[in-house]
Amino acid sequence: FNCSDYPPDSDCQDGYTQPRLCPAGHYCLEGASVATANKCPIGTYYNDTGLHERQGCLVCPAGMYCDAEGLVAPAGPCTAGFYCPAGTVLQYPNATICPKGHYCPPGSAFPQPCPTGRYSGSTGVGSLDGCHLCPPGEYCPDQGATTPAGFCGEGFYCPGGIIVPRPAAFLCPLGKYCPTGAVMPLTCPSGMYQDEAGRPTCQVCPGGFYCAPENKCNGSETVVPFDCPPGHYCPNGTRTATQFPCAKGTFSNQTNLASQAGCSPCTAGMYCAEAGKTHPTAECDPAYYCSGGASSPQPRGDGGNVCPPGHYCLAGSPGPTPCPPGTFSNATGNDKLADCQPCSPGYVCSDYGLTSPTNPCTAGFYCPPGQALSTLSCPFGFHCPRGSAEPVNCPSGFFQDQVGQSDCQVCPAGFYCDLENKCEYAQYVEGTNASTFNVTSLDCTGAVCVNVSKQVTTFESIFTQPTECPQGYYCPEGTASATHFPCPNGTYGSRRGLQSVQQCQSCLEGMYCGAHGLAAPSGPCADSYYCLQGSDTPTPTDGINGDICPRGHYCPAGSTLPIPCPPGTFNDVVGSYNLSQCHLCTPGMYCDGTALLAPTGVCPERYYCPAGTAVPMSLCDFGYYCPAGSSAPKTCPSGEYQDEVGQSDCKGCPLGYYCDVEEKCGGGNYTQPQLCPSGFYCPAKTMRAEQFPCPAGTFNNRTGLGAEAECTLCSPGSYCPTPGLSAPAGPCEASYYCLQGATVASPVDGMSGDICPPGFYCPASSGVPLPCSPGTFSSAT
Repeated sequence: FNCSDYPPDSDCQDGYTQPRLCPAGHYCLEGASVATANKCPIGTYYNDTGLHERQGCLVCPAGMYCDAEGLVAPAGPCTAGFYCPAGTVLQYPNATICPKGHYCPPGSAFPQPCPTGRYSGSTGVGSLDGCHLCPPGEYCPDQGATTPAGFCGEGFYCPGGIIVPRPAAFLCPLGKYCPTGAVMPLTCPSGMYQDEAGRPTCQVCPGGFYCAPENKCNGSETVVPFDCPPGHYCPNGTRTATQFPCAKGTFSNQTNLASQAGCSPCTAGMYCAEAGKTHPTAECDPAYYCSGGASSPQPRGDGGNVCPPGHYCLAGSPGPTPCPPGTFSNATGNDKLADCQPCSPGYVCSDYGLTSPTNPCTAGFYCPPGQALSTLSCPFGFHCPRGSAEPVNCPSGFFQDQVGQSDCQVCPAGFYCDLENKCEYAQYVEGTNASTFNVTSLDCTGAVCVNVSKQVTTFESIFTQPTECPQGYYCPEGTASATHFPCPNGTYGSRRGLQSVQQCQSCLEGMYCGAHGLAAPSGPCADSYYCLQGSDTPTPTDGINGDICPRGHYCPAGSTLPIPCPPGTFNDVVGSYNLSQCHLCTPGMYCDGTALLAPTGVCPERYYCPAGTAVPMSLCDFGYYCPAGSSAPKTCPSGEYQDEVGQSDCKGCPLGYYCDVEEKCGGGNYTQPQLCPSGFYCPAKTMRAEQFPCPAGTFNNRTGLGAEAECTLCSPGSYCPTPGLSAPAGPCEASYYCLQGATVASPVDGMSGDICPPGFYCPASSGVPLPCSPGTFSSAT
């Protein structure tokens, strides 16, 4: 057989010899060779055999799903939270997820709406439990609701699952209130109450009462207003009996107060320390006042305060008590009258309650502590400027001789007023039993201090009066002490009562006043100085009041002017103090005049000037000469002489004479020309007798020769061997002949003589050779 010959719903397979029925879940077209060749598609199934066409596959029923081919039955029921219309192919078909307001249990062919009283705002809800009960305070009137329809109406409450806004079964009861959306009836809060049913709000507790949850009416749940207790007040809405205590500083002993204004301020002088007081706590502390409404025994601005300056406050003070006149206080917190201090010295306190003195004490009066008015007149000898606490001593340089004065008088010229030199003053003291004295006046160095006629008991040195200026000082107006204005250096004051420096006397000439305040000069001017009028030192150097003794002068102690050195003296140094320091004029000089610093000049020629010469008057003596500057006649030197007086030089000794200073004339110290001796010659200015001897080979047997030419050649036959011969020394020796001028007895030079030549003979004293007599000869010399 061929399988193609079998009907379409048969299963023809190799090895089979006959057709078979098509299996369940499949369909077999004609000629099919394999039984499972055609499966029913997804979304269908077929639970029988022998299906021969696709249209015969059954659609998957609603509430089921068919998620594979060839199914013989649906795969299963639709999953909870989804619904499955016919032909559904998925177990979780997102396209048909259960919508909001519905629920889909397993096998749902379509969504089921949530019933009334429930709602669902979610998709995919799989059971009725997924539809929520309508929440408390809301209502849900419709099926398939996705949200509650709204809130429970006011005056009602909705416990949950409610389908109407005003459920009659849930009317708000008496004593409660139910606002819109109420879940349960609400208890009225403290300070409120409700006496009607079905009300959305509570009533405010009325003023003068309080409404507390624990205050129920006859064991019910209804809150009712109660009376406000003493010490408190209850405005509208008060929640508890003690919610609003009367504030600190107030109190109340009444009930049903509705505001703080009904509480009374704490009584003046008292304080109310805590809130809710029914009576004051106690008295205000000392140093404080409580004016009403104080909350502290030491209030600070609320119903009182610390006691202010100018006042004092005892315990329980309703207000500050002012300090009386004559006192003041700049401090706070005074608690007794003694704290008001006496008015400050020098001031008056004329009013009550002063924090500082009113005014300074009036000028001419003094005010010790505690004065209300200026009533104490300033006493004699004192002054009281404005604001004086006590009489004020006049300062040095001033005084006062009247009472009631505000200032002092200037001390008069010629007097001094020294506060350290006080006058004795008789002071009257009333009510004493001491011995008394009648005093009419007391003298204070020449000035009347005070005139009194009362009996006095004490004497005090307490003020000053003018005193005459002492010697050595001057006192212009306002002088403060005896030594305030000393006469200056260079002056002195020998009188008392001087009024100005011009009245101080200039120091005397020749004296010095070396300190200030002198009554007489200090002493004489020192040696070597002179002091003019007004010198302040024994050794002045300024040239105005004196100076060191100048050159040409001397100044002994006490000099008023330099004393000039006398004629014949000079002085070239300063500071000489004795005549002996004026030098005698230098020898050879003259000093013509006084106060010379140096000699006037050189002594003129022809005169001589010994030491101390004032004028050249000593003519040069005979035998001497006096050139310029001679201090004594000068002896002419050898070779010169002077035979006249008053000559400035010497004459030359004349020819034929010599002038030897060693050969003096008579008893004098000079020489005169002496005749030149034999053997010598004396040209002009010959100084000694033997200065110029006739030379060897000559002699001179005469005196007074003036030149060498006048010396005689030694005679022939003689010889003159030495200078200065007055005759030949002797005859020429035998065998020699001596020509004129021979110097030796046996000459051989041929000039002045010679040995006797042959053929001649020469006896002693031969001037020439004598020839041998005829008939004789001699070959010898």
